[in-house]
Amino acid sequence: MQLASLKHLIKTWTECWELPAVLNPWQWAENNIEFSARISPLPGKYSTTATPYVREVLEAAADPKVRHITLCWSAQSSKTTTGLIIVLYSIVNDPGNILLVRPSLQAAQSLSENKLMVAIDENPCLSKQKTANKDDYKKTAIKLKNMIIFVRGASPNQLSAESCKTVFLDETDKYELYKEDKAEADLISLAYERTKFYKNHLKLDTSTPTVPSGSIWQLYQEGDQRQYFMPCVHCGAEFAFKMKYFKFDSDSPKKTACFQCPHCDGIIQEKHKTKMMLAGRWVAQNPNDGEHRSYQLPEFYSPVTRWGELADKFVKAQKKAKFGDFGQLHNFINSSLAEPWEPSENSKREVEQIEALQDSRQKGTVPPEAVGLTIGVDTQDLYFEYVIRAWGRDSMDSWLVSHGRASSFEDLKNILDSDYPCTDGQKTYRITAGLIDSGGHKTSEVYDFCRTHRRYRIRPSKGERTMRRPWDISKVDTKPNGTPLPGGVKLVRVNTTYYKDLLAGKLSLTIDEQGAFRLHSGVDSDYIAHMTAEYRDSRGVWQCPASKRNESWDCEVLNAVCADMIGLRFLNSKQIARNTAKPEPKQDEQDKPPVQSQPRTKKPVKVFQPRRPNPYTTL
Repeated sequence: MQLASLKHLIKTWTECWELPAVLNPWQWAENNIEFSARISPLPGKYSTTATPYVREVLEAAADPKVRHITLCWSAQSSKTTTGLIIVLYSIVNDPGNILLVRPSLQAAQSLSENKLMVAIDENPCLSKQKTANKDDYKKTAIKLKNMIIFVRGASPNQLSAESCKTVFLDETDKYELYKEDKAEADLISLAYERTKFYKNHLKLDTSTPTVPSGSIWQLYQEGDQRQYFMPCVHCGAEFAFKMKYFKFDSDSPKKTACFQCPHCDGIIQEKHKTKMMLAGRWVAQNPNDGEHRSYQLPEFYSPVTRWGELADKFVKAQKKAKFGDFGQLHNFINSSLAEPWEPSENSKREVEQIEALQDSRQKGTVPPEAVGLTIGVDTQDLYFEYVIRAWGRDSMDSWLVSHGRASSFEDLKNILDSDYPCTDGQKTYRITAGLIDSGGHKTSEVYDFCRTHRRYRIRPSKGERTMRRPWDISKVDTKPNGTPLPGGVKLVRVNTTYYKDLLAGKLSLTIDEQGAFRLHSGVDSDYIAHMTAEYRDSRGVWQCPASKRNESWDCEVLNAVCADMIGLRFLNSKQIARNTAKPEPKQDEQDKPPVQSQPRTKKPVKVFQPRRPNPYTTL
């Protein structure tokens, strides 16, 4: 009896002192963490089955050899949730002060209040780490029994106080850019200085990329550049989901989206995705000592995004880009492909590309599809460069009519008074409206010309690199009290970045495509040289080398603005007729007497009669 009691005591004593099974972070999270609907759109126990690519990342956070993790991931890929799991794991298993930084203090507090604090409250393994003092539990500083989580916005005054074991920087590409004229260092370096007293520290940065010089892409390049490879369901060879293997029919992208194996050319449907990802692994493209692991992940792997949706998104973005609107394509490359946007790639134009846009028309003639003409005039010190362009009704189809130089305002008047015949010989056109550059040394002369020649419908213009709208109008002639002078000159402010992007997109179209930017036959080399002079640099700013001239390019920018201002692509048939010269009347029509219009009779005005007398007005 005594012996049995002693054995039971020894067994109980051993079980009490037995160390628990060691679980890596993702296993621990699956066993202990549950997200409510307040935190996640998919409430329930945390699981990595649909996102197996996060497992190695979470394991790396607990690896003593790893000191830096970079997640260059797409939208909807669980990058912020993965960072939160690392924070929650640290609270229970590896306590130490944590610095959590987001682009603004408001965004950081929102993450802290709506996700982090809720997760701590709702999970027992975390809530028991809270102190009894309610004042220790704040949005900007969560004080637990063994550690403090500092929640900060990305500003120098908030990143220069606390020493922390772990620094979690979320959406780093939205932080304020470093400028040499500022006293403080860049924000990322400033935040990582907080870890210098901890040998076992961890740096974690996450973001979708923006441009090649952006912080997350630079950090990804510094690391070992891991990509997620999976075995093909047909041949077993490994490859990563990339845009070059993504196949679909542009006419029905949602129904036909799939991947093609680069090894066996086998077609992989979306139903194979989960199975392939569960068998996948991260492969370093730039192996190093393993201290800095960097991961890139496009949206093809996301469990909440369908391949058909991505294909449809890309097709729509491409269509927009062909007309110069690169916004959706820019977003697709950054948010869906997790790659940086290269502004210069979509702005280069070759001489052969411009020459291929010539049609059979002679210079000075207008195609019958045109609904009106515009003129863009670039002002130089010794001359005026001008370009006349005809515009069609659909998708801003356009045709070059004429271009050249005018040595004076008088020569410019003669050009504005000229008629331009249609190629069908049935009608002639006059210039509908135009814009003239008011920059340089002739600002007052340009204003006077526009003021005294209103019948030409030509207005002064000024280019600006950044504007909220494509174009806007400012007052020039005003009364002493600041109100506009009736009939006075108004300056057209032009968003040059927007319209140069538009022209670059239209010049990428072939001559047979809708919305093409067509030229007349025999275009001289000067015009073509001007149209290929400018390019976008790595910052997305349009530049013109000092050795090249770009007057015709600037004139075409003004033409595009003018066409938008007067709405040539929205004109109806009656308005189109006003833009053409009236044909001579036929002989038999000249002999007909004019039609006499009938006088219009006025309808009697109805007088209101009350149904019964008003006691307040009746005598």
